[in-house]
Amino acid sequence: MVRYQSGRRIRWDVEMLAVKEPSALPSAGTKLSQRLFTVLAALNRAGQPVSLGQLAATTGLPKSTVHRLLRDLQSAGFVERTATESYHLGLELWAYGEKARGQHLLRRFALPQMRRLALETGGMVQCAILHGDQAMVLERIMGNSGIDLPSQVGMSVPLHASALGKMLLAQSPPAMARRVLCAPLPRYTANTCQSPAHLRRQLAVIRERIYAVDQGEIVSDLHCVAVPLDLGDSERAAAVSVSFRNPRWAPTEWLPALVAVSRRITQRYHSPESRHVPDKQHTA
Repeated sequence: MVRYQSGRRIRWDVEMLAVKEPSALPSAGTKLSQRLFTVLAALNRAGQPVSLGQLAATTGLPKSTVHRLLRDLQSAGFVERTATESYHLGLELWAYGEKARGQHLLRRFALPQMRRLALETGGMVQCAILHGDQAMVLERIMGNSGIDLPSQVGMSVPLHASALGKMLLAQSPPAMARRVLCAPLPRYTANTCQSPAHLRRQLAVIRERIYAVDQGEIVSDLHCVAVPLDLGDSERAAAVSVSFRNPRWAPTEWLPALVAVSRRITQRYHSPESRHVPDKQHTA
């Protein structure tokens, strides 16, 4: 039996026992998974090939650990290595992402309506969802206006500087809106709103009129209008938009057609019988 000389020693031993309790510690498998996801997330944020040293610095993991994780991810096809010893996300992840996107219920019902609107207007039609504190592009249909944007399906668009983003932000829970308003608002063009007070007023107007506009705020000659998609859950806000480059008319002229598309998408989304229709009927 161990004799303790003071209450302090007892408290210290109790704390040590608590730390050593197996249920309180992550398993080796959990720690490995967390590190793998950390590396993948860093590669995703980079958006371009990065070196081993850059990944180690970004993730805070030892270079030897990052190298071992990259080797495992590369063998699975989730990461690819370039001739210059840099790394980027692999095609296997792209295949997984395409399959997940194809199975997304909202995308299945939105796609035919988006194609119809792009054909009718000639503009670029996008559908985005609130993903964490970001607006993620779920689908994009190019019209015949020749718009070429850096954003791609699966990528994020700024919440404060795009019609889609502002529409989603206006629908978001108050706590999230406060986080965005308290954070720096990056400037993309001379028209980008960088004033939290001004953005707050914009969001109030958007909630009242139920549509948002972007007049060259993320790309100087791009104009866009967006309306919400009612999924019945503020935590899963969604929106659809149509964009034009240097339009001869205000994008809001297409607002009635956009609202009609939004209504058709949400009707299909909430229709019980449509959830049992095979995927090919929605994605064809």
